[in-house]
Amino acid sequence: MKRILKIAAGALMLLLALGCAATRSAKPAAQAGGVESWSAAECSRARAVIVRTARGREGCPYVYGGRGPSSFDCSGFTVYAYKAAGITLKPTAAQQYTQGTYISSNKPLKPGDLVFFGGKKDQGTVSHVGIVVKYNSSDRTFTFIHAPRSGVELQESTNSYYRRRYLGARRILPR
Repeated sequence: MKRILKIAAGALMLLLALGCAATRSAKPAAQAGGVESWSAAECSRARAVIVRTARGREGCPYVYGGRGPSSFDCSGFTVYAYKAAGITLKPTAAQQYTQGTYISSNKPLKPGDLVFFGGKKDQGTVSHVGIVVKYNSSDRTFTFIHAPRSGVELQESTNSYYRRRYLGARRILPR
């Protein structure tokens, strides 16, 4: 019985090591010019890593100031997901709203884009951020993942709470 447990433990360690190695190799190679110099293929790989990392944290609880990997606040969640792709985001939602390129409402969103929301009393002030998972070009709606007080979850942009508070989106990856 002890031998079986040792073999099982060894196999588990091997699987964990292989999983970690695969995650590390999925990051695009950082280049001297930053993400602006990344190719379309590198940006596509980074988007996949960001979304996969974010989806892998679904169900984690909300903790104010949480930076992961087991609990998050909204901006800590986006920082964590982007870091997995080798990209550094600023620490707060309001600061992240100044990064990358603004995406006008008539342009399609891409997985990995950041979406921002305002507060109840002052809807012009950034108070929340999420990551686009899927965009529907026919009606310009999107699914995003975020870390609200209920914990990391998927949400639809058609939800009346978020639709009323939507401020805009930013694209960190240029292609």
